[in-house]
Amino acid sequence: TLSSSSAASDVYKRQVLLNLFAFELYKTKFVKLSKTHVFKALNEVYKRCSGGFSVVTLVSGIGIVAFRDHHGIRPLSIGRNKDSYMISSESSALSSMEFELLRDVAPGEAIIIGLDGNVLSGIASFCKVTVPDVVEKLARLILNFKSSI
Repeated sequence: TLSSSSAASDVYKRQVLLNLFAFELYKTKFVKLSKTHVFKALNEVYKRCSGGFSVVTLVSGIGIVAFRDHHGIRPLSIGRNKDSYMISSESSALSSMEFELLRDVAPGEAIIIGLDGNVLSGIASFCKVTVPDVVEKLARLILNFKSSI
């Protein structure tokens, strides 16, 4: 059996989540897939899922799709370097690749970086209570402290 904290378990959870997302996209009965279909499918995913997750995936014909659980349990950040965007679960990955942190993805928010490079975001679901990732918060405090010295 897999423990809930194992890396293999996290991969399995993401596979289930992405399969659910694909199924919800299919249920929109699109003729030509659009960003509206993606947001509609994600609304259904949020209705059926609980717990913490942050997902970044590529959707053919749409672009990069990223979404975060509606409680904000798992971190997700977006950064920019000139005309390029990067989405990561750790903001330190952005800085190590010389991307400027734009912001954290809000709880329940979905972001689409389209094939044209435009960024579209929307709240698929939301919850007033957020639980920040303790490691991420500590890392930011340390970075802020170091930069103030």
